[in-house]
Amino acid sequence: MLMLATLLGTMMINQIRGFFPNGTVIHGMPFGWMRLVWMLCTALTIYTVVCAYFLRDIEVVDDFPLEEMVVQPTKPAEGSTKDVMKQIAASARFWRLTAVSLIFCGVQMGFRHLDATFPKYMMRTYGKDAPWEVILSVNPVIAFFCAPLCTAILIKYKIGFRKALILGAFLSGFSPFIYAATDSYMGAIIWIMVMSVGQAIWGPKLYEYSTMSAPAGREGLFVAITASPIYLSSVPTGIVSGWLLQNYCPKGVQDEDRRGHLLWFWVGLSVCTSPILLWVFRRKLLKKGEDKPPEQEEGKRIQVGTQESSMETDPKLPEVPAATSENHLGFGSAGAAWAGFGVGGGLSEDSDEDFDEPSQDRLRRTCSDDAATGHRV
Repeated sequence: MLMLATLLGTMMINQIRGFFPNGTVIHGMPFGWMRLVWMLCTALTIYTVVCAYFLRDIEVVDDFPLEEMVVQPTKPAEGSTKDVMKQIAASARFWRLTAVSLIFCGVQMGFRHLDATFPKYMMRTYGKDAPWEVILSVNPVIAFFCAPLCTAILIKYKIGFRKALILGAFLSGFSPFIYAATDSYMGAIIWIMVMSVGQAIWGPKLYEYSTMSAPAGREGLFVAITASPIYLSSVPTGIVSGWLLQNYCPKGVQDEDRRGHLLWFWVGLSVCTSPILLWVFRRKLLKKGEDKPPEQEEGKRIQVGTQESSMETDPKLPEVPAATSENHLGFGSAGAAWAGFGVGGGLSEDSDEDFDEPSQDRLRRTCSDDAATGHRV
C-alpha cells in the first residue's frame, strides 16, 4: 500500500504539472503547481485521520488454522507503562533490532535523496520540464510487483532473513554509484530499478524480523522502531542534499560547471554505509532464529492447529498453524508468499555458519575431525 500511494503521488504531481505548469488563480490568490500539490496532499492527509477512527485492534487466534483467519479484539497489555518499558529494555532482541534499524538509516537516505535531491538536480540539469516524477514512479512499480515475487524466491530456496537483509542492503546501498557512473536518463532508471529490487528483498524481511522479534502484544512498538529510519534519515539527508546541490549543481550555472558525477558519488558513499556496517556486525546483530516469535523458541511448547506439541519431540512441525503443501514457484505461490506458507521451506532456515559466532562444540568437533585425519590445528 505504501508503494501504491507513492505511485499515485508521482502520477498526481505529473498531472498537476501538466495542467497547471504556470500555476493558477483561486479566489484572487495565485497558486503555483507546487502549492497545488501541497493543498491536495493536506486534504488527503486529513482524510486518513477520519479513516483511522474506524480501525479496530485485532489479532489472529492461534487455536485455529491460519486459513480460517479467526480474529478477536486485542487484549490490552498487562502492567503499567513503566513495567512494560522495563521489560522491553531488558530484551536483547529489542536492542539488536534497534541497532539493525539504525544501520538501515543509510539505505533509507538513498530513498530520501529521491525526494530531496533528484527533482532539483533533474530540473537544473535537463530543464524545468524534465520528467523526474515519471522516473521516480519506477520505484513503487518495481517494489510493488517484486516484493511478493522476491519473498517467494527466498522461501523457495530457503534463504534466511539474515542473508536477505544483507543482499537487499547491498543492492540498494551501492546502486547510487550506477547513476554516478552514467549521469543520464537511462542511468537514473537503472539506478532506481536496482535500488527498488533491493528494497523488495530487505523491506518485507525487515518488517517480518521486527514483528517476530516482539513479544505478544508489543508488535506495534517493535514495528515503530523498524519504521524510524524513514524519519531519522530525513534530517541528515536534507542537510547533505542542500550542500551537494549548492556545491556540485548550483542553480543558474552553465552545464560545464555542474559536477553531477561527484554529487551522486558522495550520495553513494553515504548510502553504502548500511550494507558495510551490516556485514561487519552480522555476527553480533543477526542471530539465527530471531525471525520467530520469542514464544516459539526451541524447547518451548507451541500450538499447532488444535494440538499441543513440543519442538524437542517433533522439530519438523510447521512454523505457523497452517497446512503445508508441495507447490512450485509461480504466480500463485508468489501471492502466498505474503503469508509465508505454501511454497515450501521456512523463512528462518539459514545454514550459513559465517553469521554465527564459533561455539565451543563446533571448535571441539573441528579439532576431533582434524585429529582423525592427521591434520595439525
